[in-house]
Amino acid sequence: MKKISEYDPQAISSTSWSFAVLKVADQPLLNAIAEAAIRKIGVYEPQDVSIISWSFAKLGVMHSPLLDSIAASARRRLSEFHPQAISNTAWSFATLCICDSPLLDALAAAAMAKIKYFDA
Repeated sequence: MKKISEYDPQAISSTSWSFAVLKVADQPLLNAIAEAAIRKIGVYEPQDVSIISWSFAKLGVMHSPLLDSIAASARRRLSEFHPQAISNTAWSFATLCICDSPLLDALAAAAMAKIKYFDA
């Protein structure tokens, strides 16, 4: 079996999503996911970034280094985010009560730019 550090971004996001849906907050696993994601967050697809942030928020896990890394990466690449990824990222930070004004401003601008693509 591979170690989390050997997983590709989609496998890492899928693993975090699966544990969040099952409501299993295994701290050693979440720490390993966070560490692996932080190392390569710049090459993750926007969907993977948003799923990881959603997963941690769904579990109520505040992993500041991971969330700081996600915020920095998202701010640089929000033009690549689809509406669902924008929404998931905004929901994640709001759910964890993280008031990262530059990220929230960038998310709002990205949402407004793509407002016609959001479902009603």
